Amino acid sequence: MTMTPPSSGSMRISLPTAPSNRQGSRLGGQISRIFVLTCVASFVVQLFACLASWSSGANSLHAGNLLDASDSQTHFRRQLTKDSNDDELPDHLAFGPPPHNGRLRVLFGILTADFYNDQAYRKRHRSLFKLWNDPRVCSLPDFKALPLDERYRCEIIYTFVMGGNPNASPELVDDSRPMFVTKPIKGISSDLNDPDVTLLNIRESMNEGKSQTWMKAGAMIASEYDLDYVVKCDADSILHLHEFFRFAYRQLPPAPYNKNVYVGALRDKAYWPTHATEAERIKYESYFGNNFEGVHLYVAGQMYIVSTDLARFIGKEALANKCSYCEGHEDHDISAMAFHSPDPVKLVVVGRNQRFWEHPVKGEPRWKRIWAREMARVQGKPFEGKRFLKNSTFDIVMGRANTRVSQT
Repeated sequence: MTMTPPSSGSMRISLPTAPSNRQGSRLGGQISRIFVLTCVASFVVQLFACLASWSSGANSLHAGNLLDASDSQTHFRRQLTKDSNDDELPDHLAFGPPPHNGRLRVLFGILTADFYNDQAYRKRHRSLFKLWNDPRVCSLPDFKALPLDERYRCEIIYTFVMGGNPNASPELVDDSRPMFVTKPIKGISSDLNDPDVTLLNIRESMNEGKSQTWMKAGAMIASEYDLDYVVKCDADSILHLHEFFRFAYRQLPPAPYNKNVYVGALRDKAYWPTHATEAERIKYESYFGNNFEGVHLYVAGQMYIVSTDLARFIGKEALANKCSYCEGHEDHDISAMAFHSPDPVKLVVVGRNQRFWEHPVKGEPRWKRIWAREMARVQGKPFEGKRFLKNSTFDIVMGRANTRVSQT
C-alpha cells in the first residue's frame, strides 16, 4: 500500500493489485517442477535402499549364511508337504533325488545244469573270478560266512543254480516243499556239491519253470540278506566285470529306490510265427493288446537283472496265474509275468554296444580270446591295440576320486 500526496488538498490511498495471468502461470509451473523433482528424488533414494538390501542378502547367501542348494530343496519340499501327507505325494516330492552312496548288492545267479558242457562253463566263470581277484565279488557261501560288518564289501554275490531233485516237478513257486536240496547228491559233475552251487528242489529242465523258480528262490535269499537285485545269467554268458560295475553304479537305482526295475536286452515278439488259431491269439496277446496297445516285447534270457521286489512278484505271479499265458519260452514268459505287475515296470534297455557280457561263449576260440583280454586287463597291457579299464571303483566310475583325495 502506498500513500501519495493529494493534489487537491486530500490524501489518496492506493491498494496492491492482483498479479497478472502470466505471473500466476509462471508460479504454478515452478511449483509443479518442484513436486516432480521431489518425487524423483524420493524414488531414487528408495531404489538405492533396495539395491543395498539385495546386495547384503546376496553376500550373506554367498558366505553360506543362508540355505545351501540341498537345504533349499529340503526347505522347498517341506513347504510343499507341511499341510499334506507324504504318502500321498510322488516320490520325488516326498524323498527328493536319490543320493547314490555306492551301495550295490546283487545276487548273481548263473543258471547251469549237471552236464559235461556246463561243468566246463562253470570252470570258466570260476577262473575269471579268481583272475580278477576283486574283493567286491563273493560266492554266496563266503558272503554268508562273513561277519555282518564286513558283508558290505561284497557287491556281486554269485552262485551256480541247478535243479537238484530228479524226482520232483520242474517248477516250485509254492510252499509245498522246501526250496533247496540238502547236499550231497549224486550226479555226473565233480563240482555238483561244491559250496558255490545252489541246488533247487526241482527236476532239471529248460523252459519248464526253472527261471521262475529261481526268481522266487532268489527273492527269498535277497530278502533274508538285504540284497538289492537278482540276476539270471545263462551258463554260456560271460560277465565283463569292470564294465558291469561301470553300468551298475551309473544305471541301477540304489536302495531304497530299486523298485520294479528290469534290466536287459530287448526282444520283439512280432517276429515270432503267428498263432495257429484265434483262440490262441486271444489267450497270448489280449493282455498286451489291452494294456500295451499291441506292443509285445520281452527281455532276452542270456542276462537280465530284476530288483528284489520284482523277482518276488514274478514268483507270486507264476503261482497265481499257473503260467496260463506262458508260451514255453522262459525268457518271454518271465517278461510276461513281470509286465503283469500292477505297478509300472522301470525297464532299462541295454543295447548291443552297452552290454557288460558276451553270449554265447561255447567254443574254445571265443573263450581263449576273452581269457587273453582279461589277462591283459589285469596286467595293464594293451590287447588288440586297446587298453581295458581295470579299476572300476565307485569313486572312479562316478568321478569322485580326485575330489576325495583333495579333501583328505
